[in-house]
Amino acid sequence: MLVTPQPTWIHTNVKQDVIRDSQLEELNLLDPQLTEKVGRAFALHSWVASVVQVRKSYPARITVDLNYRQPVAMVEVSSSTGPGLLFVDAHGYLLPSDDFALRQTQDFLRISAAHTAPAGVYGTAWGDVRIEQAAGLAQFLASHWKALKLYRIHAVELPGNNLVFELETKEGKRIRWGHPPGLERSPERMAEEKLRF
Repeated sequence: MLVTPQPTWIHTNVKQDVIRDSQLEELNLLDPQLTEKVGRAFALHSWVASVVQVRKSYPARITVDLNYRQPVAMVEVSSSTGPGLLFVDAHGYLLPSDDFALRQTQDFLRISAAHTAPAGVYGTAWGDVRIEQAAGLAQFLASHWKALKLYRIHAVELPGNNLVFELETKEGKRIRWGHPPGLERSPERMAEEKLRF
């Protein structure tokens, strides 16, 4: 079985995980539903964003084309054991924390939103619009946040069900960003313009 090479940020072996967890050790290439079965099995993995295609070819080969999730930020959470950090992708999907080393926390922006916790297991949406929009903002800022010396994105809920974001620098200064990219309200500047100011 040939699978799209996984990126360096994934430390687990996705192919081995799927074969083990879905019992795909002995595949029958004559099975007319084989590609669907393999596709469904890979789609369930927490690091797989989408299965692009599964195809059979001669001689006895299955090729699986995947899009992988990429971490963009860490969400600050509280639990009975104290504060913690959980990783999310650009769409606010929860990523397996075991794949990250403590030293990697400096490689990502933090997201702060009061009273939030993931709604499901790894590989599922966080379930909080504040986290989803903040993750999208983190993705937008991915190539700029280090140069701007940013540290954290704060979700701020204003009256009238109005969600905006503030950026915090490493020195603790807070900057009003406003609405996330693509959801700006007139006369608010667009995200690209905000970066220039």
